[in-house]
Amino acid sequence: MRTLILGSFAAARGVGWTSHGKYVVAIADQAILSVFNFGVAIWLLRLLDQTTFGVFTILMAVSHAAVAVQDALSSTPLSIRHATYAGEERRRWLLTVLGNVTYAYTLGLWLLVAGGVTLLDDGDWMLGGAAACFVASFTLRNFVRSVAYARQREIDALALDAPFLVLAAIVLTAAQLFHVTRLDVLLLALAAANLLPLLMSGFTSGALVRPAPGVLHRFRAFWPEVRWSLVGVGSVLAQRQSHTAVVPTMMSPAAYATLAAADTLLGPVRLAIVAIGMVLRPELARLVARRDRAGIVRLVWGVELVMTALLGSLFVAAWLGWSLIESVIFAGKYPDIAIPFALVGAITAVQAWRGALNYALQAFHRFKSLGQLTLLCAGVSFGATVACTVAFGWTWALAGVLAGETLNLILIAAAFHGALGSLGD
Repeated sequence: MRTLILGSFAAARGVGWTSHGKYVVAIADQAILSVFNFGVAIWLLRLLDQTTFGVFTILMAVSHAAVAVQDALSSTPLSIRHATYAGEERRRWLLTVLGNVTYAYTLGLWLLVAGGVTLLDDGDWMLGGAAACFVASFTLRNFVRSVAYARQREIDALALDAPFLVLAAIVLTAAQLFHVTRLDVLLLALAAANLLPLLMSGFTSGALVRPAPGVLHRFRAFWPEVRWSLVGVGSVLAQRQSHTAVVPTMMSPAAYATLAAADTLLGPVRLAIVAIGMVLRPELARLVARRDRAGIVRLVWGVELVMTALLGSLFVAAWLGWSLIESVIFAGKYPDIAIPFALVGAITAVQAWRGALNYALQAFHRFKSLGQLTLLCAGVSFGATVACTVAFGWTWALAGVLAGETLNLILIAAAFHGALGSLGD
């Protein structure tokens, strides 16, 4: 396996993987964030009761959903077009338009989350405002990181994340020392840790553009593709997070907390997929523009092999150390977690194998195809999740998600093969 992986990397030289440094920086950056997010999740898992932890995990799911929508609106068109646009002035125009679209989206997101959480939590406006600040800051910071990767300044993303990690670590240490466990206080503190680095470095580095609402009408040029990207994102979220809607509604937040806890250990793998994609997407856009079919195939397969090796090592480690994981990490609080964890592992594997194929189709501008096929898979996932929950109980709810994800992988692989065929031999 090691020889095959290294051979794939060697074959990819000259077709978009010439410099390994940017991939190392991107993966290292995401790895640091993954370890930190993992630590925060485990800390809260052990500290909070199941219901409160369930609320926190739902807010995290909302944050990731918000980022996914933002990615479709601005990060994806930026990363694909910035790599192929000629001239700094044209690239600056692209960043100005998409940056201001992100500002407008973030403001609307803040209002929606603040109002929604306040209403759902019996008028607790403190929690509503804190949740809105956390989700909005999380989203805005993701956009600034995507700007750094689109401009091929991977070290800027690392420089942005370093102060966030330091600030967040200080906040959590202080919370532990002073026994602060109020969720609204923790969310506000983490939001501040997200925003301060942006204010300190975002404008000076050029990653944050000045607010200019007058340019929003120019976003119409991107809308034909973005609308299908949004359909695809909404479908993927419904597909991957169908249990987030089904289990708390049919059962309870405490039941969902077990599924979320099972998801925690493999979260870093999905973040690694995102990290690789931030570098991979501009590379693939250049290869598609050059109609380099062989280069696209080698690059995609190189990523597939790396992700397979990573997953294999993680699954072996989990198998060998399961008793330790169950007693130490999960603190013995989730006795029914074995089945959900196994299902999460299968889902993560499917997502990892689908990642590079999905980024390649985006580089081909096949947003309509992606939107249509993921919409179909979302319906399958939601229906199967409800069926599995009713028939076998909430511990098997993720089996429905796995069904939708597997169908999605098969259809995306077929679409990728069709896109390659359009380039010829």
